[in-house]
Order: sequence, then structure tokens, then C-alpha cells
Amino acid sequence: MSPLYAEKVSLLPDYMADYYIKLQQFFSAVKKLRNQDEETFETVIADEYSPRLLSFKEFDKESDIAVFDLKRVCRLAHDYVFYLFKLYLEYRGRQPFQTINLIRQEDTSLPIVLGNNETEQYLSFRSVPIPDKSNRKDWCWIIEASELNRTLEALELPKLSGTDQEIVLKNETISIDLQQGKRLCIRKAKKKVYFKLA
Repeated sequence: MSPLYAEKVSLLPDYMADYYIKLQQFFSAVKKLRNQDEETFETVIADEYSPRLLSFKEFDKESDIAVFDLKRVCRLAHDYVFYLFKLYLEYRGRQPFQTINLIRQEDTSLPIVLGNNETEQYLSFRSVPIPDKSNRKDWCWIIEASELNRTLEALELPKLSGTDQEIVLKNETISIDLQQGKRLCIRKAKKKVYFKLA
């Protein structure tokens, strides 16, 4: 590998210039080992014993430069890199990881209907879209306990009974215990949220 000239070094971060020097040392060692005993070296780096994505043998020699025929097809988005790494870890360990932050979510606010009466209050929540379902009520809704308590207080209803965990609505309706022995039924709709006190 050819040395880096000053004008090129000035364009690279320090860690990249250091890494280039380490690559030079590595390929110099490969060349030295190959020249000493090529047959033994070929056995060591054979795919059966040492599989690699980038083979030491498949390159073009141009004087002192080894040219690998690599082309960048696209640039991966930062989040997608983490997603691919997650899939890799699951494949290697055969163990799925809980990574809800990698799931696409939408912040939503819908008006609240209490009983049969329209209110001026809105409930904010996160919804997880389902690709083959366009109606929001079929999606999974995630409501923060603090947000639900805020709307209950604004509607002059009892607050949640001893929980500060997120409320996850996978089905169309859910019943939640409130203080004072009351229960709240929440029903999802496409453009509204229905509250019913029991």
C-alpha cells in the first residue's frame, strides 16, 4: 500500500490515518508470509479454515498497490445500520432482543369523547403502524400514564389506581382501574378516543 501524502492526511480524521498505517503493516506482513512459503500460506487462508468476506487472494497488483474491486452501492441510514446489527445478533445468538426503539412509531393526539359528549380535551399517545392496516384504531396504541392522568384530571375524573406504567392498547377496547373504585373503558377509533366511566 502506498504511503499517505500530507495533502491526503489533512483531509482524514486522525483515527483514519492511524488505521491506514495499521493496514499497511498488516498487508506488508501478508506479503512477507506469502513470499516465504506460498503453499503453506494458501492453506492457512483457504475458505474452509478461515472464511472472510474479503479474500487476500482476489485483488489486482499494480506495482506496490493491491487494488480490490469494491464499489459502494448505497449509503445505509444510521438507524437501519442498528437494525441490521440487531438482526445479526439475533441470528448469531438465536435470541430475539427487545428493541422497541427500532420500531416505527407516530405521535398522535385525538379528541376525547366522554360517554356521548364531545369534550375539548385531547389524548396524546404513540401509535405503531401495521403495514397492511390503514385504520389507526387497528394499530397498537401506547399511552403514558402521566398523560392519561392529565386528561382524567382535566375531565374531573378519578386518576389511575396505583400504576405509572405505560398503557398498551392492542385490542379495540381496554378497561383500566381508577381510584375511588371506578373503572375506565377506553375505545379506539380512527379519529377519536372514547372514554366511558363505570
